Amino acid sequence: MTQSAGGNHTPSITIPDDAWQECEEDPTFPSRLLTTIVINGQSMHLEAYAIEKRDDDLIHLADEDVDKAYGLIQSDACPETIEILDKRYVLIATAYAE
Repeated sequence: MTQSAGGNHTPSITIPDDAWQECEEDPTFPSRLLTTIVINGQSMHLEAYAIEKRDDDLIHLADEDVDKAYGLIQSDACPETIEILDKRYVLIATAYAE
């Protein structure tokens, strides 16, 4: 664990590249990757959505339907991205349905 300002501890999770599963038909440019994480006993889908730059200089998800659903297109604050398998992605975690 790492320590942040004020003495609080921030957990750090490292997910190896081979833990990601491609969720698209075209393996040459997967726009969505998926893995499972568990936080305090809660299983979650961790989805990685590929990003793309457009003329408006904002970050957009490569999948336009998902981009609209998450409202990233309407935000002035661009989300942080990470690199997985030499491409940039936005991460979204969703708890498993009960």
